[in-house]
Amino acid sequence: MPDIKDGQIYRWRWADKERGADNAPYRSYHCKSQIAVVKNGRLYDTFWSSYDDWLERGKVDLTLLCDESWTRISDYQIPLYDRQDIADTRHSNDYRAPIYLRPGAMKSAASILEEITYREEKAQGDIRHAKWALEKLAADRKLIAEGKIDEVRL
Repeated sequence: MPDIKDGQIYRWRWADKERGADNAPYRSYHCKSQIAVVKNGRLYDTFWSSYDDWLERGKVDLTLLCDESWTRISDYQIPLYDRQDIADTRHSNDYRAPIYLRPGAMKSAASILEEITYREEKAQGDIRHAKWALEKLAADRKLIAEGKIDEVRL
């Protein structure tokens, strides 16, 4: 069992294999992000924890993600770095939770090129869609000119 220190952030799963199984009962992970922060020596899930609702260390398996001393970055900076250098603690109950960058991480040409390729493909798709939309509008205009207003679908 790892030594935990205040400010550390972990990904966690139930240690009990039945409770932590993918087909476990609904409540096993209900209202849990499976991301925990250490505060006052206790693990608190980041979804919905209160002072008296912490995770017992012996009941969970932990994987260290980062620690709060890492640099916080904005989501638009994620594509600039290798994913292994990013600890994203956002989840469905807190889409604005911190995103952390590993100390010493350098910008990654490979990651940036991957993002550029993605954006190029998206822009090409946008162009195809815009051309199709213009053709459809021209066809609708023609239908109206021909008096076939009932055939127009906007």
